[in-house]
Amino acid sequence: MSDVARIGRAGSTVLSPRRVEFGRAVADIAAGFLNYRIWQTLTWNDLAKRYSRSWIGLGWVMIAFAFFMLVKVVIFGSLSSADSGTFAVHLAIGYMLWRFISGILTDGASTFISSHSWIKSEPIPLSTFVYKVVFTNFVLFVLTSPAVIAICYYFGIWTVGGIEHIPLALAAILVNAVWIALSLGIICARHRDIMHLIRSVMILLYFASPILWMPSDSPTLELIATYNPISYFIEILRGPIMNGFWPVRAWIVVGAFTIGGWLFALFLLARFKNRVVFWL
Repeated sequence: MSDVARIGRAGSTVLSPRRVEFGRAVADIAAGFLNYRIWQTLTWNDLAKRYSRSWIGLGWVMIAFAFFMLVKVVIFGSLSSADSGTFAVHLAIGYMLWRFISGILTDGASTFISSHSWIKSEPIPLSTFVYKVVFTNFVLFVLTSPAVIAICYYFGIWTVGGIEHIPLALAAILVNAVWIALSLGIICARHRDIMHLIRSVMILLYFASPILWMPSDSPTLELIATYNPISYFIEILRGPIMNGFWPVRAWIVVGAFTIGGWLFALFLLARFKNRVVFWL
């Protein structure tokens, strides 16, 4: 056997375990998605417990969101250079998406920690609990949408062309939500301080995101929005609805985060999938 053949065979031997681990990670993602009955049931059970013995139940999500919108529009509307209708729609869509994003970040950090009893007792794919976190926050997201639709309709600030882009924008946001929750779940299962750090910086991210303010209000705010990745995820949904145009730069940034984020998440899952249970 030639030296080249020996080197090639040795290289394939070294790489094969990594390929197997990567394949198992992909299989875990697929198997978790197919367990939709499990993560949907877990979501509805958690929401039922959260709003148990309440007459209105999940309706409190819509009521709380509507009250928040009323107060914020009155207080912060006068500080914006835009008219009240434009600012109200800007705030409504931005805050609806922020609630979803912040839920993914905070709940995603405790994805496996909060499900430790299931993970230790049942041979369920780890991604099942990731989908549960994403689905729970998506349900809450949907419950706030009627108020946002009403605000857009009342002020007449929406475009038919922009509405056609909503499904694609939501799909991109959900796809990114999965890898974020998966990555944070694995990292925070090992390093619990990061989970508390995320909760501590959420208020900073809230005020640094274009929700209560518009980037056009000042060059400083525009600069902050430029370097804040959250602003691009908000823009792919809010931009088409309000302006009717396709935010190309925002989609480029979101696409880059999607590809890079999923590669990172699959690496973590392939590398540490079997260790998570020992960290809980």
